[in-house]
Amino acid sequence: MDIAKNITQAQKMSEKAKRRRKTIGFTPTMGALHAGHTALIRAAHARCGFVAVSIFVNPTQFAPGEDYSRYPRTLTKDIALLRKEKVDLLFLPKVREMYPTNFSSWVNEDCVSRGLCGARGAGHFKGVCTIVA
Repeated sequence: MDIAKNITQAQKMSEKAKRRRKTIGFTPTMGALHAGHTALIRAAHARCGFVAVSIFVNPTQFAPGEDYSRYPRTLTKDIALLRKEKVDLLFLPKVREMYPTNFSSWVNEDCVSRGLCGARGAGHFKGVCTIVA
């Protein structure tokens, strides 16, 4: 399994897969992997020739008062699981890679999220929508 710690590395590895005519299956996560993640990875393997997973604990989807620093981080265990599942690429960026200084482009969604977990905290879906875009 290759590990990309920045966007450029991940793009190069993805482009290599595309040149080999591989369909890319991508599972974005915040780590602390569990059976649900494993099911998504296996589904990607069944449909795609190249499987990528990201682990990024996104600080922008934590509402004020929620403790970003206490979110579980089990990287060693997660990497072992991803290797066992034969994931091709792990994208493991730092916060400054995803949100560089002066970051100012956000994706807002203010309708569907009202009935979902966006109702629990201001900014949650803004952070989710931005990172997946």
